[in-house]
Amino acid sequence: MAENFGGSEAENAPVPVFQALILFGPFDAQILRRRVADNAHAAEIAEDLIAQAAQICRSEIVSHMLDPHRGTLLETSRLLGRRVFTLGVAWMVTGHAAFRNRIVAELLAATTFPDWNRRHFIDTAEMMA
Repeated sequence: MAENFGGSEAENAPVPVFQALILFGPFDAQILRRRVADNAHAAEIAEDLIAQAAQICRSEIVSHMLDPHRGTLLETSRLLGRRVFTLGVAWMVTGHAAFRNRIVAELLAATTFPDWNRRHFIDTAEMMA
């Protein structure tokens, strides 16, 4: 089992990415908001993602943290990806600038990392994804 290197339990829970992509379809804010308004299941998923985004906004910004056992940055790369996806959907559904601003803050924090662990290519690849 992978070790948790930061964030809350709710934040580390799987984001229903595939459900969101299937139910929401193309990420156009107006279409997305309409789907959420018209579809109870989409609204439930959006509500969950918005709650997760609010939790992210209350947590520390992502930081450079190598897994002490494997020497990888993979958990940090994946955490950043989950955060950006979750905050992005929450921003598109609600229009709240706080979610957009947090995306920018998370990405800027990643740009200040001393490196993206290019010795382990998947770390770098997932950071870029």
